[in-house]
Amino acid sequence: MKFLSLAPMTALAGFLHLVSAVWDDPLLECPSESMFMTSSIINMSSDAKASNILPSHPSYSEEIEAALEFTLKIRDGSMRKFLMQVVDPPKCVRLFEWGNEQWNECGESTRQY
Repeated sequence: MKFLSLAPMTALAGFLHLVSAVWDDPLLECPSESMFMTSSIINMSSDAKASNILPSHPSYSEEIEAALEFTLKIRDGSMRKFLMQVVDPPKCVRLFEWGNEQWNECGESTRQY
């Protein structure tokens, strides 16, 4: 009988954990209105390599350690090209979207990893 009373409490605790995780994960929004959770971009950073850095990529004063270009289908059904750069310092990820023949910045991860 105690198992039945604990099951709903356990489920509720798990649900609250999931909801709080969403609120702690800010979105990066691109000019095409594509949105990425910061955690998903940071998880993809393991696929980025220094050999992927190209002279045509945008650069700032920070040191770019690695890059990854990828293509995804967005909400309107079109395919878009994106660029992720791993930057240090600070150790974070910057996201760009290709449009109008240039890289447009979507944003930078607010948390370091």
